[in-house]
This record gives sequence, structure tokens and C-alpha cells, in this order.
Amino acid sequence: MSLSYIFREILNLSLMGMLLTILLILIKKLLRNRLSASWHYMIWFLLVFRLIIPIAPANSMSIYNLFMPVMMEVQQQGSESEEIPHYTEKVEESSYHDNVKYEIDGIKNENESIKDNDAKRRSTLFETLSLIWFIGAGIIAVITIIRNIVFYKKIKYGIQCSDPNALMVMEECCKTLLMKKTVPIYLNKKVRGPLLFGLFKPRIIISGELLNNISRNEIKHVFLHELIHYKRLDIFTNFITAVLRCIYWFNPILHYGFYKMEEDRELSCDEMVLKKLSPCEYKSYGLTIINLAKLMTIPYSPTCTSTLIQKKTNIQRRISMISKF
Repeated sequence: MSLSYIFREILNLSLMGMLLTILLILIKKLLRNRLSASWHYMIWFLLVFRLIIPIAPANSMSIYNLFMPVMMEVQQQGSESEEIPHYTEKVEESSYHDNVKYEIDGIKNENESIKDNDAKRRSTLFETLSLIWFIGAGIIAVITIIRNIVFYKKIKYGIQCSDPNALMVMEECCKTLLMKKTVPIYLNKKVRGPLLFGLFKPRIIISGELLNNISRNEIKHVFLHELIHYKRLDIFTNFITAVLRCIYWFNPILHYGFYKMEEDRELSCDEMVLKKLSPCEYKSYGLTIINLAKLMTIPYSPTCTSTLIQKKTNIQRRISMISKF
């Protein structure tokens, strides 16, 4: 399987994903108040599946058609050049007709040579674009991996939380969510937190200072939010979208779609937390988000993390959703 073939499939999927992103945004705008936050989030998985699955019916709008069928032209012209030349049945033919025939053959050969050169140039251009895409994807993948390694080194020396109050709240939250086992809590002063980290062995990381500055009720809201991320495998979803960002790095519309998916994920998580709270706690949950936004700084979020306050720009939308719940 050549690099050009892989790039051709990526271009096809990129175009279909771009059209699907635009369609989903329009649908979400039309059904904004008729769909729950969870449905607004789940609908983005149509885009994820479309970009992952490389099987699709023939598409007449494929970007690949701009460059191809170059190989078909080259093969067809090669087969024509191997055909046996046509001989006239007449042995005696006037020199005039011979000259005309030679001129026509010369023009035909010249046109075929021009087409052959154009096909080769387009094929070379497509191969060059394929190489550029591969290098770009590799660079972004390396940067993503390095950032995750740096973040891991930053938090790996944290100590496991032994605060009985926090551990008791964790057990209560796990029972509320019908979870059989608890998620370990680690204290790390280098990470303001709170956040859920780890693809294979998830843990909740929070600074001891922040843990001491928030109330028991706020700790409950934080743990519920992160545990829902844990139950829904949102870290694994982050990993998949991070891979797709590397592959489709050249398509800004897809990146915008992933950005909106992250926003809807937090709204969906807030909605699920509210379903586990009593109506009198809705306002306090919104205040928890506002309070944490004031207390904590937003670090770079690596691939294998999810956090209660990921983007401060999305807080107004989240508070609006909570007030209308």
C-alpha cells in the first residue's frame, strides 16, 4: 500500500468529514432546544466514526478526482503505444496521402506526449502532497507525545490522598454512580487540578491547597464530574480525537468540529451530574464551577486527561445550561 493511496483515502474521508461537520452544526442549531446536552455530545460520534471507517460508497466529489485518474491515463497511453501500427491494404498509395498520414500521426503522437507529460506532472504533484501530509502528521504526533510525556513527569511524583473526608466523599460518589471500585486520588502541588489522568490506570489529581480551599459539597461535585468522565471512557475518546487531529491536521473545519465536541462533552457531563443531584443542589453545582474557575489555572490538557474546568470561555454556556436544567 503506497503513501499516495493512503493520502487519497485521507483526502476522501476529510472531504466527507468536512461536509458532515457542517451538516451536524446546522442540525444542532436547528434542534438546539429540542435535544439534551447528552444528545448534542453523542451526535459528534457520527463524525468520529466517519473519519475512522475508510469504507464508503463511490463519491463523485472526491478530491482525489482532481489528480486522478492519472495512473489510468499513463497505463492507457502505455498500452496504446504498444499497439501494432496500422498498415493500409493498398500497396500503391500516392505520396500526397503518405505525407498527410505522417503529419496526422505526428500531431497525434505530439498530443499523446503532452497528455503523458501532464499526467506525470499531476502524479508527481500528488506524491509530493502525500509526502507533505505524512511529514506534517508526524510532526504533530511527536509534539503531542512530547507534551504528554512532560505532563506525566510533572505529576508522577504525587502522593496518594489520605484525607478521610475526601476518601469518604469519593466512596459516596462511587455508590451514587453504582461503581464497584473507587478511583485513587493523588495530591500534586504542580497541578492545580482537579483532573482525571491516565488511559489505562486513571486517577484523580488535585492539589492539596485546592482541596483544602473548597467545601465538602464542592469536593462532591468535583468527584462526580470526574467519575462520570471515567465511566463514559472520555479519556479514551480524547485519545481517538487526538489521533484524528494528527491525521487530519490540514483541515481546519474538522478541528473546529473536535473543539465543539469537547465543549458539548463538558455540557453533557454537567447534565449527568445534575441528574444525580437534588434540585436544591443545582445552583450550588453552578457556583462550584464558578468558584473553581477563580481558584485554578488552566494548564495544557494532554491527551489522557479530562478536567472540570477545561476552557473558561465555555463556562458561561455551562452555567446557562445548568440554570435551565
